[in-house]
Amino acid sequence: MNSHLASLSCTSFVLAVVVLAGCTKKSSRTAAATPPTVAPTTVAASGVPAGTVVNDSFPAEAAGVTWASLRSSDYEARARFLAGFKQLEARVDEQINELSNKRAAMASNADTRNWDFAMKEMNDARSDLRFMGEEMAKATAQTWDQQKEKAGVAWLRCRTAYDKVRLSAAG
Repeated sequence: MNSHLASLSCTSFVLAVVVLAGCTKKSSRTAAATPPTVAPTTVAASGVPAGTVVNDSFPAEAAGVTWASLRSSDYEARARFLAGFKQLEARVDEQINELSNKRAAMASNADTRNWDFAMKEMNDARSDLRFMGEEMAKATAQTWDQQKEKAGVAWLRCRTAYDKVRLSAAG
């Protein structure tokens, strides 16, 4: 329960930063030599602080469903949103399994402190994502947009945690 409170505090902080920064528009940047599926996009409209660049080639989104396609869903399209969100959750589970297998295959003398710390964050982020999926299922028309923003923050947290594990010293 404490991890959910900490996650909500972090989420509240991120949302406060967005509100204070006045971030309300989505902008995108593309590189001419980069395929469209790899183009970085700034997603300030999703509750992520301006200047945060995310890579659209994140494996869960490459599998078909993207957060960008879900975040515009209104309350009437909640069934489609929830089905897509479940797909994102399932892909994060697959990633955790892949990373856990990679960790198990590491040499016993490898320095895994950074990996293990990053993997703990990945598991915490997954727990937060699962919690937000449950909250989205309970959302009402009045709370839909607010909950969807929180779900977007949870999704970004998973993306960031995944990158940290992959880029850790042992990886």
